[in-house]
Amino acid sequence: MLLRSSKPRWQRSQHWFNKLSKGMIYIISGLTMTTLIIKGTFVYLESHQQVIEQQLSAAMTTTVKIGEFNAQWTGIEPELRLSNIRIYHPQNPHQEILVIPKITLEIAVWRTIREADLRLDGIIEGLDLHITEFEQGAWALEELLALGESRPEVRKRSLTWALQQAEWQVTKSQVMLKPWGKPILNLSNLNIRNQNNNEFHGFRLNAQLNQQPIKLFANIWAKDLFDVKTWRMQNYVNLPTMSWLAWLDQSLLPNNLQITEVLAGGEYWLETKNNQIKHIAAKPNIVSLKLSYQQQVIDVENLTGNLVWQQLANQSWQANTDNIVGKINQINWPLKQSIVQKAPSTINIVANHIELKPLALIAQTVPQLPLNIKQWLGEAKPSGQIDHLSLQLDQQQNIQQAAASFKQLAILATSKTIGINRAQGWLTHQQGKGYAQLSIEQGGIDLKPIYRQPTPLNHLQAALRWQELPEAWLVESNKITLKNPDAHGDATLRLWIPKADPSATEMTLLASIYDGNLASVYRYVPWPSAGDDTLRWLKSALVAGNIERGDFLYEGVLIDKPTRRPSNMQMRFWVNDGQLAYATDWPWLNQLNAQIDIYNRKLTIQAKNSQIYQSIAREIYAEIPDLSQPHLRIKADIDTTGEDIMRLLSETPLKEETGHFAQMVGVKGEVAGSLELNVPLASDHLSKEMTVDVMAELVGNPIILKQAPEFDLWLSGGVNYKTGFGLNSLPLQGFFLSQPVNVSLQSVLDVGNVAAIQVKATGQLAPTNLKPWLGDLTRSMQGLTQYKTTLTVPVSDDPVHIVIDSDLLGWQIDLPEPFAKQANKTQAAHYEMELHSEQKQSAYLMWGESLQSAFEVENSAIKRMLLLLGETWTGELPPQGLWVKGRLSHVNIDDWLPWWRPASHNKTPEKVAAVFPELVSFNVEVDKLAYLGYVLKNARVGYEPLDEATRFQLTSNDLNAELIWPTNHKNQNAKFNIQQINLPFIADELTRKTPKSFKISDDWQIPNIDINIKNIRLKSRPHFANSQITAQLNPTAKGLRLANINVNNPKFNMEGTLDWRWRGQESTSYSGQINIANVGDLFTAFGEEPRITSQQAKSQLNLRWAGSPRDLHLNNLNGELLVILDKGRILNLNRTLSVSRLLGVLDSDNFKRRLQFDFSDVTQKGLAYDKIRFDANILNGLMENELDFSSPSLQAHGEGAVDLAKSKIDERITISAPLASAVPYAAALVAGPVVGGALVAAEAALDEPISKMTTLHYQVQGSWQDPKVQRVHNPDLPWRKWFKKKTRK
Repeated sequence: MLLRSSKPRWQRSQHWFNKLSKGMIYIISGLTMTTLIIKGTFVYLESHQQVIEQQLSAAMTTTVKIGEFNAQWTGIEPELRLSNIRIYHPQNPHQEILVIPKITLEIAVWRTIREADLRLDGIIEGLDLHITEFEQGAWALEELLALGESRPEVRKRSLTWALQQAEWQVTKSQVMLKPWGKPILNLSNLNIRNQNNNEFHGFRLNAQLNQQPIKLFANIWAKDLFDVKTWRMQNYVNLPTMSWLAWLDQSLLPNNLQITEVLAGGEYWLETKNNQIKHIAAKPNIVSLKLSYQQQVIDVENLTGNLVWQQLANQSWQANTDNIVGKINQINWPLKQSIVQKAPSTINIVANHIELKPLALIAQTVPQLPLNIKQWLGEAKPSGQIDHLSLQLDQQQNIQQAAASFKQLAILATSKTIGINRAQGWLTHQQGKGYAQLSIEQGGIDLKPIYRQPTPLNHLQAALRWQELPEAWLVESNKITLKNPDAHGDATLRLWIPKADPSATEMTLLASIYDGNLASVYRYVPWPSAGDDTLRWLKSALVAGNIERGDFLYEGVLIDKPTRRPSNMQMRFWVNDGQLAYATDWPWLNQLNAQIDIYNRKLTIQAKNSQIYQSIAREIYAEIPDLSQPHLRIKADIDTTGEDIMRLLSETPLKEETGHFAQMVGVKGEVAGSLELNVPLASDHLSKEMTVDVMAELVGNPIILKQAPEFDLWLSGGVNYKTGFGLNSLPLQGFFLSQPVNVSLQSVLDVGNVAAIQVKATGQLAPTNLKPWLGDLTRSMQGLTQYKTTLTVPVSDDPVHIVIDSDLLGWQIDLPEPFAKQANKTQAAHYEMELHSEQKQSAYLMWGESLQSAFEVENSAIKRMLLLLGETWTGELPPQGLWVKGRLSHVNIDDWLPWWRPASHNKTPEKVAAVFPELVSFNVEVDKLAYLGYVLKNARVGYEPLDEATRFQLTSNDLNAELIWPTNHKNQNAKFNIQQINLPFIADELTRKTPKSFKISDDWQIPNIDINIKNIRLKSRPHFANSQITAQLNPTAKGLRLANINVNNPKFNMEGTLDWRWRGQESTSYSGQINIANVGDLFTAFGEEPRITSQQAKSQLNLRWAGSPRDLHLNNLNGELLVILDKGRILNLNRTLSVSRLLGVLDSDNFKRRLQFDFSDVTQKGLAYDKIRFDANILNGLMENELDFSSPSLQAHGEGAVDLAKSKIDERITISAPLASAVPYAAALVAGPVVGGALVAAEAALDEPISKMTTLHYQVQGSWQDPKVQRVHNPDLPWRKWFKKKTRK
């Protein structure tokens, strides 16, 4: 261990003693004065304690107090005991700076008598001191710093006096050492004993250092204690195991050596004399020691043993080690015994049981070891065991004599030396000659300067001899026998190693092998001749095979240089059943029977009738003309097949240009071909620099497009692949899609590289030829048309691309408008198909400017499809099914219904094929959507599937509705919900002249449908609102029934049932009733001011007509009508109110409007009434009716008929008024205010006649809009005769 100190190294045993003594100088001075006092006045000491304190205070220049003072005699030696001695701060008399619990002093009588001077034995107990080191290296006792620094002569005199005393002891004390810049050391349970006898001074220290035991013994013999050159010293220290790193002075270490961790302890002995070390012994216990020397890390763990060094005569020394054990860099390193003896002219080394691996690691850290040896140890990494080693070195460290025996020897090869593994043997060397016996079992030898790879050996036996010549070392062998997994054989070896340049070593090696492994030939080809690139090719190319025999000769230098004579190397192998992988990723040549020759830098292979794939290579010749610049040339004539030709295109480096084409296209049948390769073996990018020429002649060979089973091509002609030009052909003839075709094959080049291979064809095409891609859509097409097509197969993995362009002249397409086409018209069509696999294709169709479609075909069926109307395809396909989106100006739903697949299982028309997949989404905006003769503007039609149903949506200006169609409609009702409907709808201008009749097939399966209309708006009556309609559509045996019709408005309620019978004689009937509390509310509901009120009003209807509900006409209407009003008033008599307007309810032009709740042309103003009843029968549009009006003021009755179809009326009305005052009301009721006013005037002029008139008769005839009203005098009425008879009675 190295501790920082300003003293010479031989004084280190006194280090701690000197440091501790500095702190005790003042105490000893005081004790000396105390002793003098005791000497003169011992008997009277107890009575003079105060005087003693005063003298001590004066000596120490500060106050000193003694707590207890006892003096007594014990035997013949007097004893003085001082307890609780307190020393105070010189500036603060009340501050204690040091307390000494107890001091015992005895007079060493015999020493005193012998030396004629007072000698004491002293014991100091219970000290607690703090000793501090300052930055300058001085130490001081912290407790006495306030007293100032003492003079050197005082310290020297005090120390001399103390070491003259017989014995000193410090017991039961503790000291805290505070070195500058180092960790604090705590010495507890401190016991120090100092014995002095003239020139002898003995020290014993026992303590706990940081709670671990420590011992320090020192014996010093000194004539002059202050002159270390006169010292003879013996030291012993027992150090606890702890970290000493902080206490090491790294500046004292050799250059480039650094200690980063020390965890150690142990016992150490040191003997010096006259300032020189004579003997060192150690029993170290190094738990962990980490060294770093010249970037070499040494990690020592758990190292123990015995070390002895001693000085001999004549400037000689000897070092011994015994039983050294431990780990160095994780490697166990046992060193049983070693002796190193250094004499003036020689160094003798003897060692037994040496482990080479840890020794080599340690040797690399020895500064004196030559750099080249250190480098070799680092590269060779020797390992194994030397059982015995004896060396003698001269002053220049040259080996004079050597002897060794070894086993398990392993040395890695370096650029200048060979390597060996698992070797055992012996060697001896003396006077420039040597002999060795070497054997290897299950090991190997590495001739790195010659061979790139080590040679494994199952067995080797060799005897070597060497001799030092003036210019070189000569090494020779007898017959070397060897055997390994590759072969067995024998060899002879001769080495000439020049002293001036060992790298110019020359070797002569002659060997023969038998039953060899062809795959291992590369191991035995010298790399100076072959080069790394050739060796790499031999290793990969010679895959397998048997070498019947092989001969080898090498003569020349091991390391080739241009200035040296070229070496001579010859190899010849006879191979059978071999495999040759001549180029990376090219098919092997199998069943190879060949002769392989290597003559210096040229390699040739000659073989016949070898196999490549399933083809036969008749003649094969391969060569590498210059191994130093390896370039393989190989030629082969092949009888092959189309399948093997395509394998060449798809499995070799050609696949970068032709692989995708070969994966898509298949050639069947026999093909005659040839193959020629030029492969630069020295390149890391062989496929880019390789040149290839492949020729194949087709004779009616089937060319199959693998991803389309029905796609076939039969061709004849020559096809050639050549590097830089790709795959090309002359014009080929054959059949394409079962039609005659002219074909050309060419490669598309991009900056000299093949980007794609194209097949171009022209011919005729029928729709059925495209069924593998268009699926069942071709069932709706027929005819024959001209086309131009291009099949593009990219070099990359992109899909194969097919483009077909045609004007479709000659094709007929049976699809709804706007996609129908006649055969004699042209329509520009562009179709593209991408073939992803044999089962999966994707396509794109552009039909003029109105349609774009993209779809995917799997197994000849369209699985997912996107149909765009008036929009541009962005490249995405839906996940599944048919998705329709876009915008159209006009669509007629009637034409497209057969192309959908509703759950009702409608049958499509005979010529229409339902080829689309299941509809998943329909979102189309239509400017005008026509259906059943009506038009919805700005419509959006939507469709989406739900979990157990399908939802159809329709939004437009006049209708916002949805239909939810259940999957299992037999057990669930469909739902038809209308959020908003504006009536009436707009008629379709295109179909108004010839409205299409709505037809229903007898096999339609219509479920029960719940109808819910949340809001109806009448366009002519904007105030009509908040009306809801609910109903249920049920299938019946003869048709459909719209049952439970309920029209609910806050002002009125309407209930009814509609039956539509289309099976048999088609007809429609409706029956229902209208209930109103106050008929005036009906006017309010239609945005009019009330003309009439009622407490109760109701109407019953039973109507029938021939045909569908859409076929309602007034001239075919039949049925009954009843209207009853109770308890009300006819309001605002000053306005027009007549029977004709009351009967206007039955206006034939307005009849359909009455069914749509449009009563806007009815006026109601007048007088109070009790009841109004209107009863009518309708037959083919002629309504015969009867009217009764009863009020407190008058009675009225009418009969007649209304022709609803011709809008004509013929009514007779009788009004009876009991009072004359009723005349104006009657007149107003019949003729309006004008006639009423005339009647009032007549009543005033002819008071008597008119005042008696109580019954009036009127005839109402003419058109519905402008009837003629005439009063009838004495009308011929049935009830008149009845009235006269009654009067007579």
